[in-house]
Amino acid sequence: MGACPNGAVPDAASAGLAAVLDITRLPQPLTDILEQTLHLPLVSYYLGVVDIADICRENADPPPALDQLAVSIMSDYVSKGPVIGSVNALAYIRNYLRYQLFLQHCVCNAFTPPPGADCFHGVNVVVPQPLNSTVSLGTVVISDATMDVFRTLDPTLHTIIFTAGLTLAAGDTLTHSWDLEMQFSNGQWVGVVAESAFGVGTPVRRQANFSAGLPPISKNAPLRIRNVAARGHTYPTLDFCFDQGQAVAPPLPVQPPLPGLPTIPPPVCDTTDLCSIVLEIARSLTRVAAQVSDIQASIGSTDEFVTLGSQTIFGTGELPVVVGTRAVSIELTTLGPGVFTSALGNPRGLMRAGSIRWGDGTGFSKRQFIDAEDFTRLRPQGAITITWQLINECVGVLRFLG
Repeated sequence: MGACPNGAVPDAASAGLAAVLDITRLPQPLTDILEQTLHLPLVSYYLGVVDIADICRENADPPPALDQLAVSIMSDYVSKGPVIGSVNALAYIRNYLRYQLFLQHCVCNAFTPPPGADCFHGVNVVVPQPLNSTVSLGTVVISDATMDVFRTLDPTLHTIIFTAGLTLAAGDTLTHSWDLEMQFSNGQWVGVVAESAFGVGTPVRRQANFSAGLPPISKNAPLRIRNVAARGHTYPTLDFCFDQGQAVAPPLPVQPPLPGLPTIPPPVCDTTDLCSIVLEIARSLTRVAAQVSDIQASIGSTDEFVTLGSQTIFGTGELPVVVGTRAVSIELTTLGPGVFTSALGNPRGLMRAGSIRWGDGTGFSKRQFIDAEDFTRLRPQGAITITWQLINECVGVLRFLG
């Protein structure tokens, strides 16, 4: 069903944003698996930069918590071979990091009842005065999506979420004069919510749990009101909707400690084994992606750049170039006194705050020095990575432009 019952979209600050799947943010049990079961260069090629909009559209379920069996499957080099173990572990780690970004940058779409389903909306609803008298509200059809949510809450379909609201006539008050009841498939009417639990003006969300001795709730739910206090009422509006609950994605699972994690040496690659072949394919695909970007840049008809991805940088580091990148820019957001000249005058001149180098998979270009607070350089053809080195007092934002 996905983390959000009605799908998800990027939040306002994340529209059009790309991000890096950063293994340094993994909990310790997952880091242990990386160190003990995987060939780390393979990890760096498998992760990389992802698009936030794609992650929100995917709306995946949260990854399950690890247990000893899952770790054994991920690291089973004896019965399944190193490649299968690595693929299992990589897939789990990638899904974990993608879901981590989902929680940070995506918001669930609100529940909107489909037309003709899930809701009763009544106008001038009259509750007769005699004790135990009833008034039918008709049959409400529960949509498949809402039934799926109820089935997730309780596989036996004995739990529902609903919203209930009404408006009061002049001089009337909210009491417990009647109950709203639902009929089960065995013909029995069961109370769902009392009048006193309705929201006045604004519907409120509630949950009802029914006895396991009852049959499961049905998609076609007959509703009625039963008077329990021998007082008559008229309500200008009365609303009852089967609801999917709060539009909040489940959190990441807490990874339990895994005592006795097997210590397995990383596979040794030579020129003939499958591991080496996989790594070379990954490098070749990266080079092909860079060449496609070069072709796109050469035939592009626009002189304007758009941001394809961004990353805060400091110290030293390296990132793969986002596919489609034609240039990069570095905006220095933090400057220390060491980056300015000592010459008198106002303003003081900015000295070299750092440098960048381009990599093509086999070597690196000469350094290009960062000597302005807004530094932009075109990407050389064939470049697939960019490295940076900033002096200790500087922090900046690296943007990939296309």
